[in-house]
This record gives sequence, structure tokens and C-alpha cells, in this order.
Amino acid sequence: ENHPPPLSPNPSPASGRGEKKLPPVGERRSPPGEAERYGILLHTLLERYSEGRDGDASLHPGFSAETCQHAAAQARRLLATPELRRFFDPAQYRRAWNEVDIRDGDGRLRRIDRLVEQDDAFWVLDYKSGGSDSERLDEYRQQVGDYCRAIASIHPDRPVHGALLFADGTLLTVY
Repeated sequence: ENHPPPLSPNPSPASGRGEKKLPPVGERRSPPGEAERYGILLHTLLERYSEGRDGDASLHPGFSAETCQHAAAQARRLLATPELRRFFDPAQYRRAWNEVDIRDGDGRLRRIDRLVEQDDAFWVLDYKSGGSDSERLDEYRQQVGDYCRAIASIHPDRPVHGALLFADGTLLTVY
């Protein structure tokens, strides 16, 4: 079976992305904006296609058929990029998992977009629907670094690397 590697219930503290703090009961949250919604769609398609599931990308409610087709083409292009095959072609890695949940030292849920086990190391990938010129790049680097330290604390015998994968195909190694 292809289960995620054993994760300690309390990996090293992480302060990167994860689930947002829930608002108090009865407080309304603002709905995600268009860019955030598109990012969610792209993540969903990358996960689906990397697991060998295809299907009709236009079946995502709340998106136009044109937006779904654009996101589907973008996800397929990323998965076919030669530099990225080592993370998505099953012949080039031992195991891989999408949406790996971990808890930080404070018990907060964190989610790794893709964790890839290769013969010599683990790779933590975080997908970003924007470009590598994002003004949030430092925050993203910290986030991936936190994820990598958590995985390294569980698997101290293996190197752990981390990278940001942007929608334009840019792979930025940050750890």
C-alpha cells in the first residue's frame, strides 16, 4: 500500500501555511477571491492528474468552462515539464503523496501539497498559482522550510529538500 510516511503527532513547530484559524462561532468569513479560488482549482487538478485520475475539468462548480479548461491545460503542462517529471512520473520516485496533513508543535493542522520520496531524499513541494515574483515569497520560503524541518524530524536519516512550484512552471528550491 502507498500510505504516507509515519508522521509524529507533534513534529517540530511550524508557522507556515496551514488551515486558517477558525473564526469564533457565529462570525462570518469572507469568501475566497477569484485568485484564491483559481489556485484551489489548480491544486485540485494537479492532485487529480498526478494520481492518474483524469475526468472532465469543466465539472468544477462555480467556474466557467473556459477557466476550467485553462486550469486543466496548465496542470497538464506542469506535469509534463521535463524538469518536474522526477516529482510526478512514478517511474522516477519511490512513493508520493498529495495533501499530507501534519500537526505542528502547537497542534495546528498544516498541509503539504506534495511529498515525494526518492531513493536518496524526500522532497516537499508547495504549489503556487501565482508567479515567482510574488511579494509573499519570503512567507512561502518560511512555510516550505517549516514543512521540511517537520519531515526531517521524522526522518532524520534522509535529506529533505523543499521547493515552490509556480503555475508558470518555475521550480524554486528553497530548502
